[in-house]
Amino acid sequence: MAMRTTQDILSSAVSDAAARGRRGTLFMAGSRVSGMAVGLLSSAVMGRLLTPDDYGLVAMAMSLMMLLNLLKDFGLTTAVVQHDDLRAEQLDAVFWINLFVALGFAAIGALAAPWIARFYSQPSIEPIVYALCVALLVVSISSTHAAMLRRHLNFQPLMWGEMAAQLAGLVVGVGLGWWTRSYWAIVASQLVSSLATTVVMWVALPWRPGRPAHLKSANALVRFGANLSVFSLLNFFSNQLGAILTGAWLGAGAAGNFNRAQQLLSLSGSTLMGPISQTTLPVLSRLQNDPDGYRQYYYALISRTGLFFGLLGAFVVVAGDAVARLLLGPQWVQAGEMYRWFGMAIFAVGLASQNGNVLMSQGRTTELRHWGLADAGIRAGASGVGIVLGAVGVAAAFGVSTLVVTVPLVFWLIGRNGPLSARGQWASARPGLVCFVLVAASGLLVRSLWWPQAVVAQLALASGLLASGLALACVLDAATRQLVRSTQQALLQFIRRRRNPHNA
Repeated sequence: MAMRTTQDILSSAVSDAAARGRRGTLFMAGSRVSGMAVGLLSSAVMGRLLTPDDYGLVAMAMSLMMLLNLLKDFGLTTAVVQHDDLRAEQLDAVFWINLFVALGFAAIGALAAPWIARFYSQPSIEPIVYALCVALLVVSISSTHAAMLRRHLNFQPLMWGEMAAQLAGLVVGVGLGWWTRSYWAIVASQLVSSLATTVVMWVALPWRPGRPAHLKSANALVRFGANLSVFSLLNFFSNQLGAILTGAWLGAGAAGNFNRAQQLLSLSGSTLMGPISQTTLPVLSRLQNDPDGYRQYYYALISRTGLFFGLLGAFVVVAGDAVARLLLGPQWVQAGEMYRWFGMAIFAVGLASQNGNVLMSQGRTTELRHWGLADAGIRAGASGVGIVLGAVGVAAAFGVSTLVVTVPLVFWLIGRNGPLSARGQWASARPGLVCFVLVAASGLLVRSLWWPQAVVAQLALASGLLASGLALACVLDAATRQLVRSTQQALLQFIRRRRNPHNA
């Protein structure tokens, strides 16, 4: 494959963004299911090879590294996706600024490693942080390549990169875990995953940056990214305070259980939403001058994601503890109880997780920064209150505040300006709300009356309640019935196109 110049990359035209986004989402959703299977397999096997203390140590080390990973590109790669008129020297500048910032953050992480170890009173954390700093540097080398693939709605290489990273991490993590029974299996898995991602990105996009001669040309992108970085910092704080408090106040065992519950939340929430999140910003950015197309695309998106994650979240509320026992093993009882409370947050993912992409696509990054501050106060404050009730209390406070407080405020914020309205979002969310309430309420009622002991029987009963709830929602609610029919038709059309591409 011939190497392409920066100008060649930028001159590639993108047409029919909405249709390409919908097709890309469906394709990546199928690919993400395969990747999710790898993640579940990794959790199931390594959860039996390692202990809660092992996961707790890595989770404590990650408390800083997750933040540095969020901020390592200073929001510049997102600016590359959103910016309507990007010049060659700006793209070159973005690559080098990303690399310099990543080097700076890696140095900060290395200097902070002894302090983190003392904060948690765990000397073993220090070398873990050093290793994770290397992983941060490796993945930053490919961030600009990934941004350009997203900008041009070329999502297939991104999914191959994710799957390669997951498979490589699985092989190394399980192998090292079986051999050493040590937390270094988790760390090695992270390092290998970062390397695999970077290799795939550089092969998929044969572009190499020019010399760092015009760094000032990226000033406009830096201003955009600054607001996004502040939001990322605040969002990290609101999402991770519970894990930090659990480790600091309740010890490594509780932190390990909380970490595994959060991992299950990630697999069933952000991991499944990943294909949609990757397509939403570039598609909405290309539709920012087409208000009708913008509204139609986003409302249809919220309707479908709200229905899917409403059903999934209700299932977790009813039987999340059975899922944890099946995947992680019988020693993770507390993680299962936490995961049940996280079911409410899973539903919230389907309704409001794209608020950042909406505001960024409209250039409303100042509002995004202000929302990050408010959200941090809501969810982090709830986690702080929940710590009084223990680790499960933190999970409960996080789940309730995310669904009951955060989602309505997000709908209001998005509808204040631009082509979307709060009423339109609530109308789109109606099928998901109906299904979530029916399935969760009926499931909790059944649990209070009778609940089998066997994990398989619990999952089977919960699945039956989910199917019954969806069927009842279709009978009682016309909007749900219409959405289910249209979704079935869209999936059938997609399958036909995949089977007969020449007739599409």
